Amino acid sequence: MPCRRAHLLHPGIHTMSKSDAEPQVDHVHAQPKPAQPARYHSMDQFRGFIILMMYLVHTHLFHVRVFENTKWHAQFGDMIMPGFIFAVGFSFRLSILRRYPQAGAFRTGASYLRRSVLLILIVMMMEGFGNVASWSEMNELPRSYVDETVAESNDVGMDRGRQFGERFGRNNQENVAEEAEGAEEGPLLPEHFWLHYWHWFLGTIVHHHICEVLAIIAVTQLIILPLILTSVRTRLIAMGLFTIAHLLLTGWFNWDYLNGRPNAFDDFLNFRPRGGYDGGLFGDLNWAVVMLAGSLSYDMLIALQASWKTVGKFIGIGVALMFAGYLLMFPGRLYYLNAESAEGQMNQQEAFLQHPVWPPMSEVGSRSFSEWFPPIPVLQADSDEDIVVNNYWKASKYVVSMPYVIFSVGFCFALYGLFVAMSDVLGLKIGVFRTFGSNALIAYALHFFIWDQIEGMGPRNAPDWFAYVQFGIFFAIMYLIVFSLERRKLFVRL
Repeated sequence: MPCRRAHLLHPGIHTMSKSDAEPQVDHVHAQPKPAQPARYHSMDQFRGFIILMMYLVHTHLFHVRVFENTKWHAQFGDMIMPGFIFAVGFSFRLSILRRYPQAGAFRTGASYLRRSVLLILIVMMMEGFGNVASWSEMNELPRSYVDETVAESNDVGMDRGRQFGERFGRNNQENVAEEAEGAEEGPLLPEHFWLHYWHWFLGTIVHHHICEVLAIIAVTQLIILPLILTSVRTRLIAMGLFTIAHLLLTGWFNWDYLNGRPNAFDDFLNFRPRGGYDGGLFGDLNWAVVMLAGSLSYDMLIALQASWKTVGKFIGIGVALMFAGYLLMFPGRLYYLNAESAEGQMNQQEAFLQHPVWPPMSEVGSRSFSEWFPPIPVLQADSDEDIVVNNYWKASKYVVSMPYVIFSVGFCFALYGLFVAMSDVLGLKIGVFRTFGSNALIAYALHFFIWDQIEGMGPRNAPDWFAYVQFGIFFAIMYLIVFSLERRKLFVRL
Protein backbone atom coordinates (compact mmCIF):
# COMPACT_ATOMS: atom_id res chain seq x y z
CA MET A 1 0.00 0.00 0.00
CA PRO A 2 1.52 3.31 -0.95
CA CYS A 3 2.21 4.91 2.38
CA ARG A 4 3.51 8.16 1.05
CA ARG A 5 0.02 9.34 0.22
CA ALA A 6 -1.80 7.70 3.05
CA HIS A 7 -1.50 10.48 5.50
CA LEU A 8 -2.24 13.48 3.41
CA LEU A 9 -3.59 16.85 4.06
CA HIS A 10 -6.58 19.06 4.26
CA PRO A 11 -5.88 21.42 1.38
CA GLY A 12 -6.91 24.63 3.03
CA ILE A 13 -10.07 25.05 1.01
CA HIS A 14 -12.68 27.32 2.45
CA THR A 15 -10.35 28.67 5.10
CA MET A 16 -8.53 31.84 5.88
CA SER A 17 -5.52 32.13 8.06
CA LYS A 18 -6.16 32.40 11.75
CA SER A 19 -9.85 32.89 11.32
CA ASP A 20 -11.29 29.42 11.20
CA ALA A 21 -14.04 30.12 13.63
CA GLU A 22 -15.62 33.49 13.13
CA PRO A 23 -19.02 32.54 14.44
CA GLN A 24 -21.99 33.61 12.35
CA VAL A 25 -24.82 31.58 13.73
CA ASP A 26 -27.56 33.55 12.02
CA HIS A 27 -26.92 31.26 9.03
CA VAL A 28 -28.79 31.91 5.85
CA HIS A 29 -31.40 34.51 6.64
CA ALA A 30 -29.36 37.05 8.56
CA GLN A 31 -30.26 40.62 7.70
CA PRO A 32 -27.77 43.11 9.14
CA LYS A 33 -24.37 41.59 9.66
CA PRO A 34 -23.68 41.46 13.40
CA ALA A 35 -20.44 42.46 14.99
CA GLN A 36 -18.00 39.61 14.67
CA PRO A 37 -17.01 37.93 17.94
CA ALA A 38 -13.47 37.12 18.88
CA ARG A 39 -11.73 34.75 16.53
CA TYR A 40 -10.92 31.20 17.53
CA HIS A 41 -7.42 30.00 16.72
CA SER A 42 -7.81 26.37 17.76
CA MET A 43 -8.41 24.97 14.27
CA ASP A 44 -5.30 26.62 12.80
CA GLN A 45 -3.32 25.16 15.68
CA PHE A 46 -4.96 21.76 15.25
CA ARG A 47 -4.22 21.71 11.51
CA GLY A 48 -0.63 22.79 12.02
CA PHE A 49 -0.09 20.01 14.56
CA ILE A 50 -1.55 17.46 12.16
CA ILE A 51 0.80 18.61 9.39
CA LEU A 52 3.86 18.27 11.59
CA MET A 53 2.78 14.80 12.64
CA MET A 54 2.29 13.98 8.97
CA TYR A 55 5.89 14.98 8.33
CA LEU A 56 7.08 12.65 11.09
CA VAL A 57 4.99 9.76 9.79
CA HIS A 58 5.90 10.27 6.16
CA THR A 59 9.62 10.62 6.72
CA HIS A 60 9.78 7.58 9.06
CA LEU A 61 11.96 9.55 11.43
CA PHE A 62 11.11 7.44 14.44
CA HIS A 63 11.37 3.69 14.05
CA VAL A 64 8.44 2.94 16.31
CA ARG A 65 5.23 1.33 15.21
CA VAL A 66 2.99 4.04 16.59
CA PHE A 67 4.26 6.42 13.87
CA GLU A 68 3.66 3.92 11.07
CA ASN A 69 0.73 3.45 8.74
CA THR A 70 -0.58 -0.05 9.23
CA LYS A 71 -3.08 -1.87 7.07
CA TRP A 72 -5.30 -3.62 9.59
CA HIS A 73 -4.79 -2.02 12.99
CA ALA A 74 -4.87 1.75 13.43
CA GLN A 75 -1.83 3.38 15.00
CA PHE A 76 -1.23 7.06 15.70
CA GLY A 77 -0.01 7.45 12.11
CA ASP A 78 -3.43 6.30 10.90
CA MET A 79 -5.14 9.11 12.82
CA ILE A 80 -3.47 11.81 10.70
CA MET A 81 -5.68 11.50 7.64
CA PRO A 82 -8.95 11.58 9.65
CA GLY A 83 -7.57 14.68 11.36
CA PHE A 84 -7.25 16.49 8.03
CA ILE A 85 -10.70 15.46 6.88
CA PHE A 86 -12.16 16.46 10.25
CA ALA A 87 -10.57 19.89 9.79
CA VAL A 88 -12.06 20.11 6.28
CA GLY A 89 -15.52 19.54 7.74
CA PHE A 90 -15.00 22.33 10.28
CA SER A 91 -13.86 24.76 7.59
CA PHE A 92 -16.51 23.61 5.12
CA ARG A 93 -19.29 24.45 7.57
CA LEU A 94 -17.66 27.79 8.42
CA SER A 95 -17.14 28.88 4.82
CA ILE A 96 -20.50 27.84 3.42
CA LEU A 97 -22.35 29.73 6.17
CA ARG A 98 -20.53 32.83 4.99
CA ARG A 99 -20.88 32.18 1.27
CA TYR A 100 -24.45 30.95 0.91
CA PRO A 101 -26.33 34.14 1.96
CA GLN A 102 -24.42 36.24 -0.58
CA ALA A 103 -24.00 33.78 -3.46
CA GLY A 104 -27.17 31.71 -3.29
CA ALA A 105 -27.62 27.98 -3.76
CA PHE A 106 -26.62 27.63 -7.42
CA ARG A 107 -23.45 29.71 -7.31
CA THR A 108 -22.38 28.19 -4.00
CA GLY A 109 -22.86 24.64 -5.26
CA ALA A 110 -21.09 25.42 -8.52
CA SER A 111 -18.12 26.89 -6.67
CA TYR A 112 -17.65 23.74 -4.60
CA LEU A 113 -18.03 21.55 -7.68
CA ARG A 114 -15.32 23.60 -9.40
CA ARG A 115 -13.05 23.29 -6.36
CA SER A 116 -13.53 19.54 -6.25
CA VAL A 117 -12.56 19.21 -9.91
CA LEU A 118 -9.49 21.37 -9.30
CA LEU A 119 -8.46 19.22 -6.35
CA ILE A 120 -8.65 16.10 -8.50
CA LEU A 121 -6.59 17.82 -11.19
CA ILE A 122 -3.98 18.72 -8.58
CA VAL A 123 -3.81 15.06 -7.58
CA MET A 124 -3.37 14.04 -11.21
CA MET A 125 -0.56 16.56 -11.66
CA MET A 126 1.17 15.28 -8.52
CA GLU A 127 0.68 11.59 -9.27
CA GLY A 128 0.95 11.67 -13.04
CA PHE A 129 -1.63 10.96 -15.71
CA GLY A 130 -0.50 7.45 -16.48
CA ASN A 131 0.16 6.09 -19.96
CA VAL A 132 -2.19 5.06 -22.73
CA ALA A 133 -1.43 2.33 -25.25
CA SER A 134 0.38 3.02 -28.49
CA TRP A 135 -1.63 3.91 -31.60
CA SER A 136 -1.27 0.41 -33.07
CA GLU A 137 -2.15 -1.27 -29.75
CA MET A 138 -5.43 0.61 -29.74
CA ASN A 139 -6.63 -1.73 -32.46
CA GLU A 140 -6.78 -4.41 -29.77
CA LEU A 141 -8.84 -4.44 -26.61
CA PRO A 142 -7.19 -2.78 -23.59
CA ARG A 143 -5.22 -5.07 -21.33
CA SER A 144 -7.47 -4.00 -18.46
CA TYR A 145 -10.55 -5.14 -20.37
CA VAL A 146 -12.14 -8.38 -19.18
CA ASP A 147 -14.77 -10.03 -21.35
CA GLU A 148 -16.83 -13.10 -20.51
CA THR A 149 -14.12 -15.48 -21.72
CA VAL A 150 -11.50 -13.94 -19.47
CA ALA A 151 -13.90 -13.55 -16.55
CA GLU A 152 -14.59 -17.30 -16.58
CA SER A 153 -10.89 -18.04 -16.19
CA ASN A 154 -9.90 -19.14 -12.70
CA ASP A 155 -6.48 -17.53 -13.02
CA VAL A 156 -7.50 -13.86 -12.88
CA GLY A 157 -3.93 -12.90 -12.09
CA MET A 158 -2.37 -14.52 -15.14
CA ASP A 159 -0.03 -12.44 -17.26
CA ARG A 160 -2.15 -10.20 -19.44
CA GLY A 161 0.38 -10.01 -22.25
CA ARG A 162 0.40 -13.81 -22.57
CA GLN A 163 -3.37 -13.88 -22.27
CA PHE A 164 -3.88 -11.50 -25.17
CA GLY A 165 -1.19 -13.23 -27.19
CA GLU A 166 -3.13 -16.46 -26.85
CA ARG A 167 -6.42 -14.79 -27.75
CA PHE A 168 -5.27 -12.92 -30.82
CA GLY A 169 -2.13 -14.79 -31.90
CA ARG A 170 -0.23 -11.62 -32.72
CA ASN A 171 3.12 -10.31 -31.69
CA ASN A 172 4.55 -6.82 -31.85
CA GLN A 173 6.13 -7.37 -35.26
CA GLU A 174 2.82 -8.43 -36.77
CA ASN A 175 1.13 -5.35 -35.29
CA VAL A 176 3.76 -3.10 -36.81
CA ALA A 177 3.42 -4.82 -40.19
CA GLU A 178 -0.37 -4.49 -40.13
CA GLU A 179 -0.11 -0.85 -39.19
CA ALA A 180 2.26 -0.18 -42.10
CA GLU A 181 0.01 -1.99 -44.56
CA GLY A 182 -3.15 -0.18 -43.49
CA ALA A 183 -1.65 3.22 -42.91
CA GLU A 184 -3.12 4.71 -46.07
CA GLU A 185 -6.57 3.18 -46.12
CA GLY A 186 -7.23 2.55 -42.42
CA PRO A 187 -9.84 4.43 -40.39
CA LEU A 188 -9.07 7.80 -38.84
CA LEU A 189 -8.98 6.33 -35.33
CA PRO A 190 -7.98 2.83 -34.15
CA GLU A 191 -10.81 0.39 -33.58
CA HIS A 192 -10.75 0.60 -29.77
CA PHE A 193 -9.52 4.19 -29.42
CA TRP A 194 -12.29 5.39 -27.13
CA LEU A 195 -12.35 2.18 -25.11
CA HIS A 196 -8.65 2.60 -24.39
CA TYR A 197 -9.21 6.12 -23.12
CA TRP A 198 -12.19 4.99 -21.04
CA HIS A 199 -10.03 2.34 -19.38
CA TRP A 200 -7.22 4.85 -18.99
CA PHE A 201 -9.70 7.05 -17.11
CA LEU A 202 -10.87 4.13 -14.97
CA GLY A 203 -7.33 3.06 -14.21
CA THR A 204 -5.90 6.46 -13.34
CA ILE A 205 -8.86 8.20 -11.73
CA VAL A 206 -11.34 5.65 -10.39
CA HIS A 207 -8.86 2.97 -9.33
CA HIS A 208 -5.90 5.06 -8.21
CA HIS A 209 -6.15 8.84 -7.94
CA ILE A 210 -9.48 8.65 -6.15
CA CYS A 211 -7.64 6.97 -3.26
CA GLU A 212 -5.40 10.01 -2.67
CA VAL A 213 -6.45 12.31 0.12
CA LEU A 214 -7.08 15.45 -1.93
CA ALA A 215 -9.32 13.45 -4.25
CA ILE A 216 -11.05 11.89 -1.24
CA ILE A 217 -11.69 15.38 0.12
CA ALA A 218 -12.98 16.50 -3.29
CA VAL A 219 -15.46 13.66 -3.64
CA THR A 220 -16.48 13.63 0.01
CA GLN A 221 -17.29 17.33 0.08
CA LEU A 222 -19.61 16.79 -2.89
CA ILE A 223 -21.28 13.89 -1.07
CA ILE A 224 -22.05 16.05 1.96
CA LEU A 225 -22.75 19.27 0.05
CA PRO A 226 -26.55 18.76 0.23
CA LEU A 227 -26.19 18.16 3.98
CA ILE A 228 -23.71 20.75 5.15
CA LEU A 229 -26.35 23.44 5.81
CA THR A 230 -28.83 21.08 7.47
CA SER A 231 -29.57 20.67 11.16
CA VAL A 232 -27.43 18.71 13.61
CA ARG A 233 -30.05 15.95 13.74
CA THR A 234 -30.12 15.57 9.96
CA ARG A 235 -26.36 15.33 9.76
CA LEU A 236 -26.26 12.76 12.55
CA ILE A 237 -28.86 10.63 10.75
CA ALA A 238 -26.87 10.94 7.52
CA MET A 239 -23.71 9.80 9.33
CA GLY A 240 -25.50 6.68 10.51
CA LEU A 241 -26.87 5.96 7.05
CA PHE A 242 -23.44 6.42 5.46
CA THR A 243 -21.85 3.87 7.81
CA ILE A 244 -24.62 1.36 7.17
CA ALA A 245 -24.40 1.89 3.39
CA HIS A 246 -20.65 1.35 3.47
CA LEU A 247 -21.07 -1.85 5.50
CA LEU A 248 -23.65 -3.22 3.05
CA LEU A 249 -21.61 -2.31 -0.04
CA THR A 250 -18.49 -3.84 1.49
CA GLY A 251 -20.39 -7.04 2.19
CA TRP A 252 -21.71 -7.06 -1.37
CA PHE A 253 -18.61 -6.27 -3.47
CA ASN A 254 -16.40 -3.56 -1.94
CA TRP A 255 -14.23 -5.99 0.04
CA ASP A 256 -13.26 -7.82 -3.14
CA TYR A 257 -12.93 -4.51 -5.01
CA LEU A 258 -10.39 -3.22 -2.47
CA ASN A 259 -8.45 -6.47 -2.47
CA GLY A 260 -8.19 -6.77 -6.24
CA ARG A 261 -10.51 -9.75 -6.59
CA PRO A 262 -13.35 -10.24 -9.08
CA ASN A 263 -16.29 -8.13 -7.96
CA ALA A 264 -19.61 -6.74 -9.16
CA PHE A 265 -18.31 -3.20 -9.72
CA ASP A 266 -15.37 -4.16 -11.93
CA ASP A 267 -17.47 -6.78 -13.68
CA PHE A 268 -20.03 -4.12 -14.55
CA LEU A 269 -17.27 -2.00 -16.13
CA ASN A 270 -15.56 -5.00 -17.75
CA PHE A 271 -12.48 -3.93 -15.87
CA ARG A 272 -9.71 -6.15 -14.57
CA PRO A 273 -9.66 -6.02 -10.72
CA ARG A 274 -6.84 -3.80 -9.49
CA GLY A 275 -7.53 -3.13 -5.83
CA GLY A 276 -7.34 0.12 -3.89
CA TYR A 277 -6.39 1.64 -0.57
CA ASP A 278 -7.70 4.13 1.98
CA GLY A 279 -11.20 2.87 1.28
CA GLY A 280 -11.08 3.26 -2.49
CA LEU A 281 -13.97 4.87 -4.32
CA PHE A 282 -16.64 3.67 -1.90
CA GLY A 283 -14.68 4.52 1.22
CA ASP A 284 -15.79 8.12 0.69
CA LEU A 285 -19.08 7.16 2.33
CA ASN A 286 -17.29 6.64 5.62
CA TRP A 287 -14.92 9.55 5.07
CA ALA A 288 -18.11 11.63 4.78
CA VAL A 289 -18.84 10.63 8.39
CA VAL A 290 -15.52 12.13 9.48
CA MET A 291 -16.11 15.32 7.49
CA LEU A 292 -19.63 15.75 8.89
CA ALA A 293 -18.21 15.23 12.37
CA GLY A 294 -15.87 18.16 11.70
CA SER A 295 -18.87 20.30 10.74
CA LEU A 296 -20.55 19.37 14.02
CA SER A 297 -17.43 20.40 15.93
CA TYR A 298 -17.79 23.88 14.42
CA ASP A 299 -21.41 24.07 15.60
CA MET A 300 -20.38 22.95 19.09
CA LEU A 301 -17.69 25.58 19.38
CA ILE A 302 -19.99 28.37 18.18
CA ALA A 303 -22.94 27.31 20.32
CA LEU A 304 -20.99 26.71 23.54
CA GLN A 305 -18.20 29.28 23.07
CA ALA A 306 -14.66 28.65 24.26
CA SER A 307 -14.76 27.56 27.91
CA TRP A 308 -13.61 24.72 30.09
CA LYS A 309 -17.12 23.29 29.86
CA THR A 310 -16.78 23.20 26.08
CA VAL A 311 -13.40 21.50 26.39
CA GLY A 312 -14.92 18.89 28.68
CA LYS A 313 -17.70 18.16 26.20
CA PHE A 314 -15.28 17.78 23.30
CA ILE A 315 -13.08 15.38 25.27
CA GLY A 316 -16.07 13.53 26.74
CA ILE A 317 -17.64 12.97 23.30
CA GLY A 318 -14.26 11.93 21.95
CA VAL A 319 -13.65 9.35 24.68
CA ALA A 320 -17.17 7.96 24.30
CA LEU A 321 -16.77 7.57 20.54
CA MET A 322 -13.35 5.93 20.90
CA PHE A 323 -14.87 3.47 23.35
CA ALA A 324 -17.75 2.79 20.93
CA GLY A 325 -15.27 2.21 18.11
CA TYR A 326 -13.33 -0.21 20.30
CA LEU A 327 -16.51 -2.16 21.12
CA LEU A 328 -17.27 -2.43 17.41
CA MET A 329 -13.98 -4.31 17.03
CA PHE A 330 -15.27 -7.20 19.13
CA PRO A 331 -17.05 -9.02 16.23
CA GLY A 332 -13.64 -9.20 14.56
CA ARG A 333 -12.49 -11.54 17.32
CA LEU A 334 -14.78 -14.20 15.93
CA TYR A 335 -12.14 -14.61 13.21
CA TYR A 336 -9.59 -15.76 15.82
CA LEU A 337 -7.80 -18.97 14.76
CA ASN A 338 -8.06 -21.02 17.94
CA ALA A 339 -8.12 -24.56 16.59
CA GLU A 340 -5.57 -26.82 18.27
CA SER A 341 -4.05 -28.34 15.15
CA ALA A 342 -2.47 -26.61 12.17
CA GLU A 343 -4.91 -28.37 9.88
CA GLY A 344 -7.81 -27.15 11.99
CA GLN A 345 -6.56 -23.57 11.77
CA MET A 346 -6.26 -23.87 7.99
CA ASN A 347 -9.85 -25.06 7.80
CA GLN A 348 -10.93 -22.18 10.04
CA GLN A 349 -9.08 -19.69 7.88
CA GLU A 350 -10.69 -21.01 4.71
CA ALA A 351 -14.13 -20.71 6.25
CA PHE A 352 -13.48 -17.21 7.63
CA LEU A 353 -12.18 -15.92 4.30
CA GLN A 354 -15.51 -16.75 2.69
CA HIS A 355 -17.30 -14.13 4.83
CA PRO A 356 -14.88 -11.38 5.93
CA VAL A 357 -17.69 -8.86 6.55
CA TRP A 358 -20.44 -10.92 8.18
CA PRO A 359 -19.01 -12.43 11.41
CA PRO A 360 -19.25 -16.22 11.89
CA MET A 361 -21.74 -16.28 14.76
CA SER A 362 -21.21 -20.01 15.19
CA GLU A 363 -17.85 -19.17 16.77
CA VAL A 364 -19.35 -17.20 19.67
CA GLY A 365 -19.33 -20.09 22.11
CA SER A 366 -15.80 -21.20 21.24
CA ARG A 367 -14.05 -18.02 22.38
CA SER A 368 -12.33 -17.75 25.75
CA PHE A 369 -12.70 -14.54 27.74
CA SER A 370 -9.23 -13.25 26.83
CA GLU A 371 -9.77 -13.89 23.12
CA TRP A 372 -12.61 -11.37 22.98
CA PHE A 373 -10.43 -8.30 23.58
CA PRO A 374 -8.71 -6.75 20.54
CA PRO A 375 -5.64 -4.55 20.95
CA ILE A 376 -6.50 -0.89 21.56
CA PRO A 377 -5.93 1.35 18.51
CA VAL A 378 -3.11 3.91 18.84
CA LEU A 379 -2.00 2.54 22.23
CA GLN A 380 -1.25 -1.10 21.38
CA ALA A 381 0.25 -2.91 18.43
CA ASP A 382 -1.75 -5.68 16.81
CA SER A 383 -0.10 -8.59 18.59
CA ASP A 384 -2.64 -11.06 17.20
CA GLU A 385 -2.32 -10.14 13.54
CA ASP A 386 -1.01 -13.59 12.60
CA ILE A 387 -3.83 -15.51 14.28
CA VAL A 388 -6.83 -13.27 13.49
CA VAL A 389 -7.98 -13.45 9.88
CA ASN A 390 -8.30 -10.00 8.32
CA ASN A 391 -11.89 -8.85 8.41
CA TYR A 392 -14.10 -5.77 8.22
CA TRP A 393 -14.33 -5.36 12.00
CA LYS A 394 -10.70 -4.47 12.53
CA ALA A 395 -9.79 -0.80 12.96
CA SER A 396 -8.57 -0.64 9.38
CA LYS A 397 -7.72 2.53 7.48
CA TYR A 398 -7.20 0.35 4.43
CA VAL A 399 -10.90 -0.54 4.38
CA VAL A 400 -12.09 2.57 6.29
CA SER A 401 -14.11 0.19 8.42
CA MET A 402 -16.85 1.23 10.80
CA PRO A 403 -14.73 0.64 13.95
CA TYR A 404 -11.90 2.69 12.47
CA VAL A 405 -14.16 5.58 11.50
CA ILE A 406 -15.95 5.78 14.86
CA PHE A 407 -12.69 5.53 16.80
CA SER A 408 -10.90 8.11 14.65
CA VAL A 409 -13.80 10.59 14.92
CA GLY A 410 -13.60 10.23 18.69
CA PHE A 411 -9.84 10.74 18.56
CA CYS A 412 -10.30 13.94 16.53
CA PHE A 413 -12.93 15.32 18.93
CA ALA A 414 -10.74 14.66 21.96
CA LEU A 415 -7.59 16.05 20.33
CA TYR A 416 -9.40 19.13 19.07
CA GLY A 417 -10.77 19.68 22.58
CA LEU A 418 -7.18 19.94 23.82
CA PHE A 419 -6.43 22.62 21.24
CA VAL A 420 -9.58 24.53 22.21
CA ALA A 421 -8.27 24.50 25.78
CA MET A 422 -4.77 25.55 24.75
CA SER A 423 -5.57 28.22 22.15
CA ASP A 424 -9.08 29.52 22.83
CA VAL A 425 -9.31 29.17 26.61
CA LEU A 426 -5.72 29.70 27.76
CA GLY A 427 -4.72 31.86 24.79
CA LEU A 428 -1.57 29.88 24.04
CA LYS A 429 -0.71 29.84 20.35
CA ILE A 430 2.34 28.07 18.94
CA GLY A 431 3.83 29.92 15.99
CA VAL A 432 4.92 26.90 13.98
CA PHE A 433 1.43 25.38 14.23
CA ARG A 434 -0.10 28.65 13.09
CA THR A 435 2.28 28.93 10.15
CA PHE A 436 1.66 25.46 8.79
CA GLY A 437 -2.01 25.40 9.72
CA SER A 438 -2.85 28.63 7.94
CA ASN A 439 -1.20 27.59 4.65
CA ALA A 440 -2.08 23.94 4.67
CA LEU A 441 -2.25 23.33 0.91
CA ILE A 442 1.33 24.48 0.32
CA ALA A 443 2.56 22.68 3.44
CA TYR A 444 1.04 19.48 2.11
CA ALA A 445 1.72 19.66 -1.61
CA LEU A 446 5.38 20.71 -1.47
CA HIS A 447 6.55 18.35 1.23
CA PHE A 448 6.50 15.29 -1.04
CA PHE A 449 8.79 16.84 -3.62
CA ILE A 450 11.15 18.39 -1.09
CA TRP A 451 11.46 15.25 1.01
CA ASP A 452 12.13 13.15 -2.09
CA GLN A 453 15.08 15.39 -2.91
CA ILE A 454 16.44 15.51 0.64
CA GLU A 455 16.03 11.76 1.11
CA GLY A 456 17.80 11.07 -2.17
CA MET A 457 20.86 13.04 -1.02
CA GLY A 458 21.52 10.68 1.88
CA PRO A 459 23.17 7.23 1.78
CA ARG A 460 21.15 4.12 2.42
CA ASN A 461 21.24 2.51 5.85
CA ALA A 462 22.55 5.72 7.39
CA PRO A 463 22.57 5.89 11.22
CA ASP A 464 19.73 7.58 13.06
CA TRP A 465 21.65 10.79 13.71
CA PHE A 466 22.03 11.28 9.96
CA ALA A 467 18.29 10.77 9.47
CA TYR A 468 17.66 13.48 12.07
CA VAL A 469 19.95 15.85 10.16
CA GLN A 470 18.08 15.11 6.94
CA PHE A 471 14.76 15.78 8.62
CA GLY A 472 16.11 19.03 10.07
CA ILE A 473 17.11 20.24 6.60
CA PHE A 474 13.74 19.21 5.18
CA PHE A 475 11.84 20.92 7.98
CA ALA A 476 13.90 24.12 7.70
CA ILE A 477 13.17 24.36 3.96
CA MET A 478 9.46 23.73 4.45
CA TYR A 479 9.20 26.22 7.27
CA LEU A 480 11.12 28.88 5.34
CA ILE A 481 8.78 28.56 2.36
CA VAL A 482 5.53 28.57 4.33
CA PHE A 483 6.67 31.26 6.77
CA SER A 484 7.75 33.52 3.90
CA LEU A 485 4.27 33.24 2.40
CA GLU A 486 2.71 33.98 5.78
CA ARG A 487 4.88 37.08 6.25
CA ARG A 488 3.65 38.37 2.90
CA LYS A 489 0.06 37.44 3.76
CA LEU A 490 -0.09 35.02 0.85
CA PHE A 491 -2.34 32.09 1.64
CA VAL A 492 -2.64 29.54 -1.13
CA ARG A 493 -6.11 28.04 -1.23
CA LEU A 494 -8.72 27.14 -3.78
